[in-house]
Amino acid sequence: MIVVKFTEMIANVGVGSALIQKQKINDRHISISFLFVIVLGFLIYFIFLFLLNPILGSFFNQLDLVNVLNLICISIPFNMFSQICYSLLQKKFKFKSLAGLDIFSYTIGYGFVGIFLAYLNYGVFSLVWAIIIQSILYAIFLYYINPFKISLKFYRKELNELLFSGSGFIVSDFFNYFARNGDYLIISKYIGIEALGLYSRAYTLMNAVDRIIGKVINKVMFSTFSKVQNNKIEITKILNRTVGILFLFLIPISFYCYLFAEEIIIIILGKKWLSILIPYKILLIGMTFRVGYKLLASCLKGIGYIKYNLFFQFIYMSIILIGSYIVSDYGISGIALVVSFALLIHFSLQVYFLFIKKLISINLVFKKFFNVIPITILVLFTLFYINQFLIIFSHPIHIIFFSIIYIFIFLMIILQFNFTLLIPSDFLWLYKKLKNNK
Repeated sequence: MIVVKFTEMIANVGVGSALIQKQKINDRHISISFLFVIVLGFLIYFIFLFLLNPILGSFFNQLDLVNVLNLICISIPFNMFSQICYSLLQKKFKFKSLAGLDIFSYTIGYGFVGIFLAYLNYGVFSLVWAIIIQSILYAIFLYYINPFKISLKFYRKELNELLFSGSGFIVSDFFNYFARNGDYLIISKYIGIEALGLYSRAYTLMNAVDRIIGKVINKVMFSTFSKVQNNKIEITKILNRTVGILFLFLIPISFYCYLFAEEIIIIILGKKWLSILIPYKILLIGMTFRVGYKLLASCLKGIGYIKYNLFFQFIYMSIILIGSYIVSDYGISGIALVVSFALLIHFSLQVYFLFIKKLISINLVFKKFFNVIPITILVLFTLFYINQFLIIFSHPIHIIFFSIIYIFIFLMIILQFNFTLLIPSDFLWLYKKLKNNK
């Protein structure tokens, strides 16, 4: 999966992001983008097949890995092709179509093919074929939804424009890739495969919220900031509102997950995985900042501060790689602490830079952060004592169920009686927006 994510990062090659960020594009830009990524996709496929896969097998001390990688690399050209169609749809704000395709391709690839092959005892290759089928279907249906003229003509001028605009994106994504996977690399190399399995489950649980919220924010806000990149007032307005809403959701969720971490692990993974409790709790500290840095990175890239975003990604990557190596003797809990620290630093640097550019106020960020704390503590403090009673009689599923019901009732009472002192302004704004849309 580290290799799959690497190829997905290469699939972007900055061209897709440049198509979104560049305000004026024509058919030549689209045509040469397609030709470029397809040629590059097959080139990368053969480089992995004949050169890199054997090296990777030796690096991870897993020679059986070579056969898996040789097969899974079939998905590379399809991922490259998908990137152009995906970027064009993202530029047009067709997120509903993209969401539908995500669900459909993953359901067929993993839900049907992957599970069926696993049932037939294909082992790890059930996941490999799931990835391949999902990639092929995604590429086909993306082009079906948003077809464009495919030409083999070479347009040097348009390609140079896209590569010049996109070079910062690809380097930034390169740094971000090693930041997001550096801890995995260090653990697999210096601690062991078993430790990697434990850590990856803890990280996946923490990252679930980011996959649901962060990916959406990254896609939508990059397109949004690209569209208003020359309107400083609008950029500031969008930033202030989205940061407030981000804190509004993520701070309570991270507190809640920390409080009920044991129940969440038992429900999703089972009791045998309780050894990941401590690293999971440590990673939850950085969850808000993980989604937050994606929002601010979307802003930086969208409004043209690509080289600064690249610099912040480099610092983030360096802390992850160097810090993880230094604390590797302390196991996965030590590495989890490094990751949470790196996320905090990354987010803080972005906020400070945007403050210098007069696009965001540090005081406002702190205000929005601490505005969420009182109601979060009030709800979870009472919930904690209720939990002490429930835990005697109830299964973890019942505890989670009753706790969610309690939070919902609590919020409804506050809204019904208009206890505005307890409610952050961003919550009231969002509530009124949703209410009016009905």
